[in-house]
Amino acid sequence: MKNVTKTNVLFAATVLVYIILMYSLPFIPQDKWSFNMSLVVPEIILLIPALVYVVVLRPKTVDGVNMGVVSPLTTILTVVLTFLIMPLVMFINSLSSLFVENSVDGVLNSLVNENPLWVNLIVIALLPAVVEEFIFRGLIFNGYKRRNPLMAIILSAALFGFIHMNINQFTYAFVIGVIFGLMAYATGSLLPSIMSHFIINGTSVFITHMSADTSKAPVATEVKIELADYVVAYAVMAVIAMAGLALGYFVFKCICNKNRGFENVKRIFMKPHRNQFVEAEGKFFDGYLLLGVGICLLHMILFEISNM
Repeated sequence: MKNVTKTNVLFAATVLVYIILMYSLPFIPQDKWSFNMSLVVPEIILLIPALVYVVVLRPKTVDGVNMGVVSPLTTILTVVLTFLIMPLVMFINSLSSLFVENSVDGVLNSLVNENPLWVNLIVIALLPAVVEEFIFRGLIFNGYKRRNPLMAIILSAALFGFIHMNINQFTYAFVIGVIFGLMAYATGSLLPSIMSHFIINGTSVFITHMSADTSKAPVATEVKIELADYVVAYAVMAVIAMAGLALGYFVFKCICNKNRGFENVKRIFMKPHRNQFVEAEGKFFDGYLLLGVGICLLHMILFEISNM
């Protein structure tokens, strides 16, 4: 079996395991645990297909998965880049929430009352950052990279979005997945994307906890918001997001120059290099990939219908 085919098998298996687990968790007693196990179990279970993939299928591309330490400057630049792209993530999330169900806010708000801040930082920010980056920027990205680095970045980001199983999260997960993939390619390490993933999730957790504390204060008089106010607010958010993205480009360029080199990273976008496919690695779109994506799409559609 070719390396890309093995990677598609991994994604399909991950989706099947995730779906089975998602519909099994409600039947598992939660009262014995000090916090919501439905947050921890899925992340741990997702490692099972990954381990089977590594041990049984034994793809050569696993050798490219690296969690090596990066330089202090790269670490600082990664943190700066993460905060610069956050306005874009927030804008996409807010915009998509106008049209589809936002399931994350409800989950976060409910967990604020169940768990202390440090627990939520571990189960919502740290654990997903490590597990999901290992699977998507580690195994899946490297499984595709030899075939075509640019396609590997885009496709691994799309699959990262699909595994969230709802349209709202897909929209911004795809965008940050592309950025994480670029970081992984530029640095040759998973640590920058893990750090960035943790910061983004952790910031959401922290803000939710702070908002919960302020919500206990006396409620102010309700203010009527007109359509024009929304238009202005989203316009301002868009400008801030684009400004952050523009500054983030220069920070990313510095990260590249500190590691692989900006010219080497830029080359994967150039047409002559894009056409240098290693066809022996296998086809990107096969039955396994279509199975995994199809299940995700079906669940996403049913999720939106159920919330109408």
